[in-house]
Parts: sequence; structure tokens; C-alpha cells
Amino acid sequence: MISELSKIGCTDQVALNDWHVVGAVADLLKCRTRRTRLLDTEITLMWADTGPKAFVGHEAAGTALPVHLKFGYVWTSLGQPLSPVFDIVEFAEADRRNMNAASIGLHVSA
Repeated sequence: MISELSKIGCTDQVALNDWHVVGAVADLLKCRTRRTRLLDTEITLMWADTGPKAFVGHEAAGTALPVHLKFGYVWTSLGQPLSPVFDIVEFAEADRRNMNAASIGLHVSA
């Protein structure tokens, strides 16, 4: 899926082919464009008329990534996901109150 492999900072195929949260839908709706890092790779998120889009690098003309909305978050993958985003059955229960308590950036190291 990724034609510009030199921009991908990770070589772990399991991690590359998995889904990862890259932002809250509410946050992206406010700013419309957001830059972030995923697996040591710079990506750009944007909210278009048709919904969220994700690209490798800083430009919307870069390599497009798959995007999925679930649980109030934007999910993407740097590879080819082998399965859909997991399910949390309780999330859809009528008596549940689901909310995003804010997103903050942290400098961490594995």
C-alpha cells in the first residue's frame, strides 16, 4: 500500500499492519488538519467533506492511508490491516455514556 517506504519509520510488519488511534473525531472536527506521528512516521490528518483522510508526510498529496472511525476516534494503519478494528460490545449499549476526556501529547519511550 505504501509506495514511499523511505518515509515509514517502522519495519515491524505486525505493527505496520495493525490499526492505531491517531486522534479524536471531536478534536479533528475543530481544527480540520492535524499533524502527528505514528510509529516514527509523520502523518497528516484532515477532515474533508467526505470524512477523515490520512496521509504519510506533511502534504495531502502524499500516500493515502486507510482510515476508520470507531468509538469516537480516527484509526489508521501504515500497512494493510488483516482484520477490522476490534469491537467493544458495551460501547453501543443504550445506558452507556462514552466521552473523550481530552487528548494530550506525551514524550515517551518504549
